[in-house]
Amino acid sequence: MLPDPREFDDLLFDPEMGHVVREPTGTGYGYWVGGHKVFYDQASKQFVIFYRERTPLETGRGGRCAVAVGSDGITFEEVWTADKEAFAASSIEVGNPIRSPDGDWRLYISYEVAGARYWRIDLVRGNSLENLNVQGRRTVFQPADFGFRSLKDPVVYLRDGSWWYILRDQRANAFLERRNRFLRVLLTPRYWVARTMACIFLSWSGRLRRRVRIHGMDDARGLTR
Repeated sequence: MLPDPREFDDLLFDPEMGHVVREPTGTGYGYWVGGHKVFYDQASKQFVIFYRERTPLETGRGGRCAVAVGSDGITFEEVWTADKEAFAASSIEVGNPIRSPDGDWRLYISYEVAGARYWRIDLVRGNSLENLNVQGRRTVFQPADFGFRSLKDPVVYLRDGSWWYILRDQRANAFLERRNRFLRVLLTPRYWVARTMACIFLSWSGRLRRRVRIHGMDDARGLTR
């Protein structure tokens, strides 16, 4: 059973009351700044935001990404940047910064592999946000390992010593086609609100391993109404 939509009335907001925190590099079709995720760092009392700059297809798509910090969640200062060439990518997509329990920083970032036309997710680490090391990255979610063509747009949580990853497949129908292969079903109100169709939910305790617990949704049809 899906939750009552009225349970989420406190999530409603007026876009006209918002604040622009980053502007695209141009105007017109194909220009935007997005793919963002925000992490609040309790240690430094700072908001940490990842975003990518997108330009039209003929001028490079997701060519640059950045991490910025700010104390009020409105004004941000860039502390790290990278371009798609650093990742050998044709386009940079969503990334999620998060501080690990040992104090270093992780950036889970998705991108389209140049010349291969599929998305994967790499882990970039550093002892500070300024020192995130793209050259030392490693691929942590190779889509073929899970029977998908692509995986992208990571959302990452650390809860009670376990890392939780919410990833999106390239094709909306891929989730429905493969849902019988999932080991356990999980439906949460948050993803009902987001109307998510093509997601896989992964969790680990400790180090990343190929052997994982995979969670999906019971009735994705209800999420598309």
